[in-house]
Amino acid sequence: MRPLARLAALAMCAAFASASFASAASAQNPPAPPVRAKPPWGALTDSVGAAEIVLGQVCLPGILEQRPITDLAYIQWLVSVPPKAAGAAASDKAWRLASVSPVYAIAWSDGSCSTFVDRGPADRLRVMADRVIRARPEQFTLASTTALDGGAVERSVYCGGAGGARYAATITTPVGRAPAGTRALASTVYQASAGGLCATERAPLRVSAAPAPTPGLQLVPPTGVGGCIFRKLPESVNRDALMAVMSHSDVVRVLREPVAAVAPQCTGRPYSASDAALVGAAISLYPRMVAASFLGTQLKIPQRQLDSAWTAATPDERAPYLASARSFLSPGGKFVPAAPGAVAPFQHRLDLTRDGLDPRVPQVLHMYYSASALSELSEAELAARGAAPPGGR
Repeated sequence: MRPLARLAALAMCAAFASASFASAASAQNPPAPPVRAKPPWGALTDSVGAAEIVLGQVCLPGILEQRPITDLAYIQWLVSVPPKAAGAAASDKAWRLASVSPVYAIAWSDGSCSTFVDRGPADRLRVMADRVIRARPEQFTLASTTALDGGAVERSVYCGGAGGARYAATITTPVGRAPAGTRALASTVYQASAGGLCATERAPLRVSAAPAPTPGLQLVPPTGVGGCIFRKLPESVNRDALMAVMSHSDVVRVLREPVAAVAPQCTGRPYSASDAALVGAAISLYPRMVAASFLGTQLKIPQRQLDSAWTAATPDERAPYLASARSFLSPGGKFVPAAPGAVAPFQHRLDLTRDGLDPRVPQVLHMYYSASALSELSEAELAARGAAPPGGR
């Protein structure tokens, strides 16, 4: 063995031995659990006080200071609960503070953290959340306030930053008498995405409740549950979701709370983040819109022609995209995207195989048909469950 090879082998052995020793020592002397705060007895009967603990001592420091939310929840006497109990998915984590009214902390799999209060005085909860968010050293300021659900729910977005990173914190509460199934408070903290509302500092913006299609997009009007949700969301939310797709950011973060507020009107049942079909129907519209806009602008291909190519495709041509969509909808399954080569038959059908074609075209087509398959299967599953948007569209 050559000297360098021997040295490398020795280094690997030393590293392995060191790791093994450290592991054995750790097993003999496990780390002490974090020191808990004083038991929050007052929070047992005070949903506002309980929410202040969850938001101010768990979610905000967990995201903004990058501290383990599991440890912060333990310190503040929160108890781990099944994610489904808080309306989250199996890939998320949830804790509840032992309050008479359920108060939850949810660590979402996308890296954000939410405070949920099922019942309580919404006006006092909003005032408390506003105070706690503004008190942070990241200097959060109000960026927008949007009315949802015909004005029955109000969502505010606050933007702050530290060390070059930008963050967003939201407050969503009912206004007046809450619609059935509406939480008294939903507040989410997350790192802002590029191109999103909090990407840079900007002046506060008041947005009207009337939804409208994004200007400049000549698209086929969306139908089904997804189309119903799109029309009920404010223009500002739809715009931010489209920006998230275009900047390769997490569109689910943008849509989670607004969709939760309006989805019951389109499905006739309470919203659940674990309802993959509902999530699929809602989010699939946005990559379809972005792709259709790009292809219409760059190649003058109308969206109806894209849809006709999908309808005319053989079962084998559609199979990779439908299999990928099924993996998204499968409970507890792992999402498996369709291989990039799956788009080739659609390129041929659309006569997009010529030399010198923009290399982005196959990628955008791939995104369009991936979203089309997810929308198709999601809507079919929702319809089979009896979800019927008003007016049948």
